[in-house]
Amino acid sequence: METQQPAARVMRDVQIDSRRAGEAGGDAAPDELHLDLAAAPKAAELEAGVQRDDEVARRRRANRCRLGIAATCLILAVAGVLTYLIVTGEIGPRPGSRIAAPSALPANESTASEADGDDATPPRQPWVPLRRVADRAGLKFGFAYNDGLIWSKPIAEQRAYNELTAANGNIVTAEVVCKPEVMFPTGPDAPNFGPCDRFLDWAKDNDMEVRFHVAAWGDWNPQWMLDLPAAEKRDVLIAYVRKTLRHFRNVSHIVYWDVVNEVICDSNPGRRDCDASVGRAEDLGYLRARQDAPRPPLWYPDVPDYVDLCFLIAREELGPNANLVLNDYGTESLEDPTDPNKAERMYAWVEAALARGVPIDSIGFQFHISTYHDGSAFSVFSGWVDGVRAMALKYAALGLEVHMTEIDIGCSYITMPCLPDLSEAVPVPGFPDIFGASKQEAQKAVLFGKLLRICLELDACTAYQMWGSTDKYSWRKAKEGDTFGSLLDHNAHIFDDNLQPKASAYALLAILTEYVAANGLS
Repeated sequence: METQQPAARVMRDVQIDSRRAGEAGGDAAPDELHLDLAAAPKAAELEAGVQRDDEVARRRRANRCRLGIAATCLILAVAGVLTYLIVTGEIGPRPGSRIAAPSALPANESTASEADGDDATPPRQPWVPLRRVADRAGLKFGFAYNDGLIWSKPIAEQRAYNELTAANGNIVTAEVVCKPEVMFPTGPDAPNFGPCDRFLDWAKDNDMEVRFHVAAWGDWNPQWMLDLPAAEKRDVLIAYVRKTLRHFRNVSHIVYWDVVNEVICDSNPGRRDCDASVGRAEDLGYLRARQDAPRPPLWYPDVPDYVDLCFLIAREELGPNANLVLNDYGTESLEDPTDPNKAERMYAWVEAALARGVPIDSIGFQFHISTYHDGSAFSVFSGWVDGVRAMALKYAALGLEVHMTEIDIGCSYITMPCLPDLSEAVPVPGFPDIFGASKQEAQKAVLFGKLLRICLELDACTAYQMWGSTDKYSWRKAKEGDTFGSLLDHNAHIFDDNLQPKASAYALLAILTEYVAANGLS
């Protein structure tokens, strides 16, 4: 607010009036304009009144503005939360409510209150470690091992996590320490294989097989590699991939080799890195190519045959019996509205690669997904699960194995939080004695189960792996101390923060047990 003296303000007003008159071409002459200083006392009184009025008006406007903003924010927040809850099914009739719609459950199921006559949750089936039944089913079943986080924890915490992982899986993938950034931190001539060796020794000590992850990728690379001139990339790629594979090739419990990871371009608005104008014609314009994309590719198109090259080197170094895998995300289903043609792009590229002699043995489907993929909340995903089966069958027809490699299932949208539990128990459709802690947990159990059933149905599907075992140590969880980031916690795994089995774990146990019994494998 201005602090001019009253006389000065009157003078200013007169000068402004004079200037306005001149600009408007008025008749007043400069010598006719004067200031009556005798009016100063009156001007002071007038000024004081004006200041009081201005201040009162300003405060009223400010208060109205604050109230308006607060009300708007509150309305938007409430509307957003209610919309989210309605879409995900977190509000509405709860188990035990007499107004729950029967059609919400399969015909042969009931809520806890209908089954027991009260609101008590029925006891779950006895827990059996998942590895025990997976071994009998003949399925490679397991997790990614969060070495990057767990190795910094106290020994007791490490021991509990290790016991959980080994008891419930027969195959494991290193989440961090077998990636190029860790193995070649300072240059191609100074490898750091120690952390990956440590992980491999742990797996061997626990009689677990290993998926090696990964020889070449556009992410998780050291800075020196990112800074390479284009002309040097080919020689460096060849040298470091050979060095990596030669170091690990005699590790007998490595049964799958993720040779190259995430090669197919995205056409969705968030990434959009397809560019058919660069690269080789053989690649059909389907590889990640755009340098101005949010995640620019490291090797392509500077090394235009880098995928072929890595697989050929792997076959040469590892021998004819090594199972060489091309692993990617968003390519799991023929019916995926988030990027409708990515699965087809992947299939077309693989088919062409096999025709030109690229030794690919298996396709890895990552499955970093969310509850909406089951189609219950958004009808556009209603065909997604059937599309997974159809896609797997297409690769099987090419003579390839299909691996489910990195499954985790978050909440209804990839950046939305999992809300606090709003119920004591939600029945899991298809599993009369399994109850989730919330609607979202029940949805996850159904979806984990549907993927496992598909894998067990198909001879070509030989591995079912999840990208982590427990919500306590997860890439889909906020960093410790990150309050804002905690909104992104997705509780995307089958064991909770206390390392206890959730509804999803019980669903997988039920399916594996049923499969073992039906096939006389017990």
